[in-house]
Amino acid sequence: MSIYLGEQIKNKGAVIKLNYYAKQIIQEQDKCIVVDKRGEKIEGDLLVMAMPPCSVNKIDFTPRLST
Repeated sequence: MSIYLGEQIKNKGAVIKLNYYAKQIIQEQDKCIVVDKRGEKIEGDLLVMAMPPCSVNKIDFTPRLST
């Protein structure tokens, strides 16, 4: 991620987590919940992820992703 883009995102109040390993991602009607391997939760209005395609099967998505 470019430094400029990261700063712009932070200036709008967002949180950026790098090297964060999500175990579960839950999409509800008005929010997203990300759960890590320790059970810690992060909630937000949006979720932007960047990950290798081979990692998708390691995360439990609710609702399930379409194939």
